[in-house]
Amino acid sequence: MYRLRPAVPWLGAAGLFVAATALAADPIESLAEKLVNLRSEVESLYDRIESSRRDHRNQMSAGAQRKAELESRVQRQQLEIRKLNRKLAEIRESMDSASKQSSSIEPFVEEVAERLTTSIGDRIPFKTAERKAAVQDLLTKLDKGELSGPRALNQMWGLLEDEFRLTKGSGLFRQEIVLDGEERLAEVVRIGTMMMFFETTNGQRGFARRQGDGFGYVVVSDKANDLVADLFDSFEKQVRTGYFEVPNALLTNGGRP
Repeated sequence: MYRLRPAVPWLGAAGLFVAATALAADPIESLAEKLVNLRSEVESLYDRIESSRRDHRNQMSAGAQRKAELESRVQRQQLEIRKLNRKLAEIRESMDSASKQSSSIEPFVEEVAERLTTSIGDRIPFKTAERKAAVQDLLTKLDKGELSGPRALNQMWGLLEDEFRLTKGSGLFRQEIVLDGEERLAEVVRIGTMMMFFETTNGQRGFARRQGDGFGYVVVSDKANDLVADLFDSFEKQVRTGYFEVPNALLTNGGRP
């Protein structure tokens, strides 16, 4: 007769197999959980990168638009000065005639002087009084006979060339400004003839802005103040080229350009 062997050892082996399978499953689940967490972090970083890229594109687009606006305004001003230059060139050509009398030139000089004075008053208040005084001094000498028509014409040509150079250059200067009804000595950064920023001795910063038929001075604070401070710091260090973020000094009252 055959005897049946006990089944207990087989049951023990099955138990060990189940335990081993459970232990093997735990690392897999842990690894899967880590992979899920890593993927979530990667997606979060990707979203942050895309957001930064969008912000950068928006800043570049805004900067390009501001640059285009400035270039357009400068071109219009340069066009006006070129018209005046052509007017004077026509007069110079007419001077080749020996029969041309000085008295016939004087009305043209006076006409150009009037237009130039108006143009100076319509731009940023950069040394406005001095620039207008130079034109008036020329007219006074012409009226008194201290300058002949041709000499006055040559000097007027020089004043026009000075105005034309202002539209193309920028720099750091010092002049008097009227702030809160008081005259104050301030350093100014002139950006062509489009924008002018100031910094007073007591630390007030801002920019010149058209107000009605003239200009006033706007004091800025917080981030705008920091931007103006950085601009002055760059110009003091002779850094004149590159990307500068500044407050929008072209905004005006009454919709005027």
